Amino acid sequence: MPFGTWRDFDHCVQDIMKSQAKDEESAKRICGALQARFRRESFSWVGEIKPEKANLIRGRAIHPVKTYHPEDWESPVRVYLEEELEKAAHSLVDKPLFLDHVQPIEGKVVAAQYEDGAIEYVAELNDEQVLNWIKDGAIRHCSIDYNANMEEVNGHAPRGIQFNHLALLKDFLPGDPASSVQLWEGILKRLKEAKMREQAQPEEFIYYPVRDPAAFLEERFSTTWIDKVNGVQAIYGRLRENPETSQPMALLFMKANGWTLQGIQTWLHDHPQYAEPSAAGVQASPAPPNPTDWDLQNLTSLEKRLLYDSVVRELKKRGVHVG
Repeated sequence: MPFGTWRDFDHCVQDIMKSQAKDEESAKRICGALQARFRRESFSWVGEIKPEKANLIRGRAIHPVKTYHPEDWESPVRVYLEEELEKAAHSLVDKPLFLDHVQPIEGKVVAAQYEDGAIEYVAELNDEQVLNWIKDGAIRHCSIDYNANMEEVNGHAPRGIQFNHLALLKDFLPGDPASSVQLWEGILKRLKEAKMREQAQPEEFIYYPVRDPAAFLEERFSTTWIDKVNGVQAIYGRLRENPETSQPMALLFMKANGWTLQGIQTWLHDHPQYAEPSAAGVQASPAPPNPTDWDLQNLTSLEKRLLYDSVVRELKKRGVHVG
């Protein structure tokens, strides 16, 4: 069962062993404590925040923990004390978001409070790329930047902490491995709904054959974008005479981009590498069996269906049979 930023207990153990150089037994003890902590779903203080009104993320910024910073010769060991974090939590509010402490990103912390042994935060994030990185798991941890006075307490303990920004970590390891970054449930739900709408509204294409399908091996087709801005895909296959390399068999021009036969010819003139002579020419009739209109969902299964569906029908119409 997932907890914190980990898929399950074993994922946590492996992550702690790698990121903190702990042995397996120590990692299991740490993960056991973290799992028990995360089982108590907190954030009870954010009830007044309406997640549907903004792109919100949430997580835990810092716990009472000892972190190691070998690059900082003055304070290589920092000890974060619970009482100091509790006093400093609200100074994180309205602070900006950064990526890896270097790149400012569009967003800010909208609420923060010390609860359940950590500074918990809610932040507004208006960067689609970063939201997708969080969704895909490329960003799971965060880090804080602050000003403070250092006091020696088995290391250096920050006192009078004033936060400057919250950094979402993509290419750096966190000082606090229990820090977390998560999409608010409402954001995740909207992303899933958008994906479902996208799948429910297939895109239509105009089919332009480049080579005779009979020259290609069966069930060895794939599709790729060759001009995503203008909505052009290519169907690639492996030639029977030269199966080592993929060659374009046909082009697909997205109808939603306003393609016409004249526009296709102009595009082919500007991209001669795809404009090999084709006996069939441009086919734009929507009536079957001509392979004219394709939806985006079916394109993903062309590897196993293309020859046996529309292309085979087209070959039979020409009196060509694939052996």
